[in-house]
Amino acid sequence: MFKVSKEKLQQILASGLFSDYQDNLIEFNSTKYFEDSLKSNIQEGLSDNAIEQSQQEFGVNWKENQDSISSLKIFQIVLLKPKSILFLSLSSIAFIFKYLSTNGIYTNEWIESLFIFGLIFLNLIISGFQIKYADEKKIQNLILNESSKYVIVLRNGQECSMNAKDLVVGDVVILKENDQIYVDGLIVEQNNLYIDESFLTGEQKFIHKITLEDAVESQQKIQLQKHLLFAGTQVVEGSGKLLVLAVGSQIQANKIQINRLQVEKKTPILQAIEKISYKIDKIGFFGTIFIIFILLTRYIFVYSEQNVNRFSTFSNILNLIIVLKSGNASKAIITHFYFQIAQTVKLMLYQQNLVRNIQQLEILPFMDSILVDQTGTLTQNRIVVDSFMNDTIEELTSSQFNLYPQEFQQAFIDSCFINKSYDPETEYESNIEQALVNFSKKIKVNIEERLKQVTQKIPFTCVRKIQTIIINNNRIAVRGSAEHVLNWSTQFYSQKNGIIAIDKVIKDNIEQLLTELCQKGRIIGIAYRDVDLLNENVEELIENNKFEYDRQNLTLLGFLLFVDPLRFETISAVQGFKQAGVKVVIVTEDNSTSAKSVAIKAGIMSSNSIVMEGSDFSQQLRGKTENSKKKVEDISVLSRARPQDKYNLVKVLQELGHVVGVCCDGTNDNPALAQADIGYSMGIAGTEAARKTSGIILLDDNFNSIFKGLIFTRNLIDSIKRLVQYQITSQFSLMIILIISAVIGEMVISSLQFIWINLINDLFSTFALSYCTPSSQLKYQNPPNKTGFIFDRFILIHIIILSVYIITVCIIFLNESLMIFNLFVMITIFNLINSRMVYLEFNIFHGFFRSWIVYTTIILIGLLQFVIVQYGGPVMHTFDGLSLKQWFVCIAIGLGSVVWRSIAILIIKSIIMRDKEKLKVN
Repeated sequence: MFKVSKEKLQQILASGLFSDYQDNLIEFNSTKYFEDSLKSNIQEGLSDNAIEQSQQEFGVNWKENQDSISSLKIFQIVLLKPKSILFLSLSSIAFIFKYLSTNGIYTNEWIESLFIFGLIFLNLIISGFQIKYADEKKIQNLILNESSKYVIVLRNGQECSMNAKDLVVGDVVILKENDQIYVDGLIVEQNNLYIDESFLTGEQKFIHKITLEDAVESQQKIQLQKHLLFAGTQVVEGSGKLLVLAVGSQIQANKIQINRLQVEKKTPILQAIEKISYKIDKIGFFGTIFIIFILLTRYIFVYSEQNVNRFSTFSNILNLIIVLKSGNASKAIITHFYFQIAQTVKLMLYQQNLVRNIQQLEILPFMDSILVDQTGTLTQNRIVVDSFMNDTIEELTSSQFNLYPQEFQQAFIDSCFINKSYDPETEYESNIEQALVNFSKKIKVNIEERLKQVTQKIPFTCVRKIQTIIINNNRIAVRGSAEHVLNWSTQFYSQKNGIIAIDKVIKDNIEQLLTELCQKGRIIGIAYRDVDLLNENVEELIENNKFEYDRQNLTLLGFLLFVDPLRFETISAVQGFKQAGVKVVIVTEDNSTSAKSVAIKAGIMSSNSIVMEGSDFSQQLRGKTENSKKKVEDISVLSRARPQDKYNLVKVLQELGHVVGVCCDGTNDNPALAQADIGYSMGIAGTEAARKTSGIILLDDNFNSIFKGLIFTRNLIDSIKRLVQYQITSQFSLMIILIISAVIGEMVISSLQFIWINLINDLFSTFALSYCTPSSQLKYQNPPNKTGFIFDRFILIHIIILSVYIITVCIIFLNESLMIFNLFVMITIFNLINSRMVYLEFNIFHGFFRSWIVYTTIILIGLLQFVIVQYGGPVMHTFDGLSLKQWFVCIAIGLGSVVWRSIAILIIKSIIMRDKEKLKVN
């Protein structure tokens, strides 16, 4: 049917991806050969008949294994797991023994075994539904993702738009700038076509693609990499046509599974959670084994000598084993983490941070450097007239301007406002022109009548460095380069002394003031000259570039300072980043003077800061010495920076162990955005390409929004710490209490009571500790290390303090099992309040009432505990409940945990402070 097989096309594509060998192009060495072999035409595309044939031979552009797993299959998988079979078997055996213990007569003792069996089965059913939901969600997301991919294709001689999943081998795809590639194919036409292949190669450079005929005509060697295009890449420049050679499962990216989204490493947070979860599970496992050993030993050697119902006792032991093993604190932490991720994404959206990449969100708390362009991010992207320099530098207001002599005012108006290049027909107005128009409105100047008297305009050019107008053929008004205007002026219109000649002393004074002014922004000089031009052929002089009257004998009026004002929040944001241990670096295409000025105003520069130009930076990196790389850490401003310089800076900082964020707005910044640990793009001023590459979009283009987002993500780590310290304290204390009670006598907590405690620990605590406001200390701490940032010394101190308290008070009431159960829950309730603090804060009620969920959850646990204790009866082993006095004792002891923690924290903090003082003295 076709002259080329699927296998042959795969060989060609694989060679193009992994090598430069052209062995596979011995036959296929021209576009025409590919066309004929695939029954296609690069001018007409495929016909309807050829489309059907191609689908049958080469397949469709749709990923395989998209069928949903049936519900029956899912539940078979869940129920037949070894752990499921074990739990169900143990629960069934426990019920059988309970049945035998009552001689088949129904009693309340059956309820416990039936309830535990029902919970196990319900848990398995819920797990099955979760798998089913996740599977269907995955299919829906895949379908939604595929439905959003559209391409322009030639078919039957017509260009048409269609979904990429309908492409077949032999189709001719029209390529244009910013197009995503969804198939593998051969370039058959190109016009300055450049492709971003970083998706496949990891190299941040654009590849020029040419046709086979282009290579022959230019006498280049035919290299497959130059002529083939692969799915997952993107057109960054130019246009062309692509002949499709592979679709669906035959696409190289699908075959070798190099999609980065599927193989990205786990983030530090997830790694830390899994590590600490493993330790919790390990402690729980050994504790459970020890308890089981004690219970079985007691059952064999002790209960045999006592007059007890051995069937009932053994059933209770089996039920306790089940609930001990069914508790999953580690799973609760991971669930809490994902819940917190969702909360953080929502909160960040309120702060104008649209999160596109969750992994970058998880890395954000560790960011210690952020590279930012000054224009539009730190500044308002709005040029304004800041001040005017004559004898002195001063802000020019309407009242100040009116104090100037009338002659000076008119010369000033002529040079600044009448002398403009604004063309109403094109409506193009530069930033400087806009600033001057706004400035004229600010000082309330009327220029309409004077504009009518303009006879000639000479626009600004890179050669002339000034722009000039002629008014009434007798006044020349000049505006332009400060250096040139000063050099061409012979007189200076001083506010103090009137018009004076410019001698060396005056020129030196002016240049000294200019040097000071240049550090703040862009400088433009203004001057004028009165001369009779009626007898001059001005138009001919201008046309022949011989008009010299505006470049000699000028009267200097002064210099205007133009600045791009900082955003109102920039200074506080930069200060916040500094306090939070994050270094801000300006990387801009602007000159060093402008960039340094912004850096100084924003508070980015320090005494040891380095200002470097892109060319010098590149030269330094070429040295490849460790010392040259270390100097990069001291750079605060990188000016005249090319996109490659920004990318190199990110890479070097990462090699030095830094976690780097980049904030960009242009398409040419994509390599740096892709390389950065956290990539920010502008939601307003940014390009679509930058937004697609970034992990987070700043919806308001405001630098301060990045800082707010940073605090929220650091609170994400704190939230995990809260649950970890709560879980470990509760689980460890409970395990010790159970071991002691098992050694001394009967178990003090029944199976159903244990299930209720697990429910508090795994469910209620997740909600209660998920809505805590960020600690104020987050703003004054350095980024956490990537190791040991969860289980730190503060968490350890908290666990020790509370565990000692819980174990001690429970041992006191060891002979009263119901009191121990109620005491433990009461202390657990107050421990939720204690666990909100992760930095040894003394005031545990700080921010407590800001979230209704926290105290509502605590009240709900208390009410349910009251119902269980007072009305649980034989089922919950609470029988007649507790007296009012006993309740007051339990609540007082629970509240005592807060008092105990506060006293212990005061003592510990005083010891820590004393040790710090000793270190300073030494």
